[in-house]
Amino acid sequence: MCSSDLMLEQQIKSIPLVSPIGGVVLEVQHHSGDVLQKGEAIVHIGDLRQLDVYGDLPLRNLPLVRKLKSITMVFVDYPHAPMPLPIEAIGGKVDETKQTVPIRLGLNNQRGEFHPGML
Repeated sequence: MCSSDLMLEQQIKSIPLVSPIGGVVLEVQHHSGDVLQKGEAIVHIGDLRQLDVYGDLPLRNLPLVRKLKSITMVFVDYPHAPMPLPIEAIGGKVDETKQTVPIRLGLNNQRGEFHPGML
């Protein structure tokens, strides 16, 4: 190890990291040795007990869905009974090509069965 490497190593301090929230690390944005600015995020932490499910709703179904306030979901990658999920938000911008609007559903995941990235 050369003297400049040794000097740099002596200047680097270990700082314990404490998160203000509990959860699961979803993404590591910086690694050991990265130079950070004050307040810059190091990891992305999520609470997996409540998940958001995003999708595209065909415009022809919009009036019905607004009345029902929920959509019954089945995930193709995970065997489970169909489940009604509440509609949390309906986007206002129409995708002219697909004739859809974006929607966000709420998925109560208290048992931790579902994970980000499932289809």
